[in-house]
Amino acid sequence: MGANKHKHNVTPSLTVCTRGRSVGSRQTETAAEQRSWTCLASPNISCISGHPLLPELHQIQPKSGLHYASYADSVFRVPRRRKPQRRSGCPVSISLEILGDRWSLLIIRDLMVRGFRTFRDFEDGGEGIATNILADRLRRLRRAAIVETEQDPGDQRKINYRLTEKGIDLAPVLFDLLVWGASHEKTGAPQDVISEMARNRESVLAETRRRWQDRDPTPLLPWLSGPGKTK
Repeated sequence: MGANKHKHNVTPSLTVCTRGRSVGSRQTETAAEQRSWTCLASPNISCISGHPLLPELHQIQPKSGLHYASYADSVFRVPRRRKPQRRSGCPVSISLEILGDRWSLLIIRDLMVRGFRTFRDFEDGGEGIATNILADRLRRLRRAAIVETEQDPGDQRKINYRLTEKGIDLAPVLFDLLVWGASHEKTGAPQDVISEMARNRESVLAETRRRWQDRDPTPLLPWLSGPGKTK
């Protein structure tokens, strides 16, 4: 089937996906993060990024997903994602564009001090985050190079989430938010523990980084587990 016989107007953000890998995209989304639609003509083909395949493409009958991927790669050119324009050059403003959302900060917190690793850990974490919001925030944090994924050493079929160097550098920010909130608002945090942490700030931050480096999943602050999954 020649490319010259089929000319389609495709939205620039269309990404064709076969068997979990997207054509023209450098990053493969995890299965839990994908929002996919299955083609009516070929159940093995789906697309992500919020666009179902165009009706004209349903008429294509490829022999396999790989055949279709080669065909799609020759027909569609998916442009690179443009970097978002900053509202200002202020470091605070730029940081808030990335982190100015409660769910993003809570995900970073849970990776940092609660020992969370999997998508299910966050779902059962007790904060009540919706699955679609969780998937979106994890995707954003990965794109911002704050969170990365890696295969579970005990089961290569499972994917674990982990903070990057850029992500663990947020430890002082999270620590100060913790102390500030406990000092000025009524919270469930034990005041004696908070006071002790504040007096030993550098030691707490050093232990946080050590656990990240050693991939130690033991919760640093187990009393943050709340009503959800306990470690």
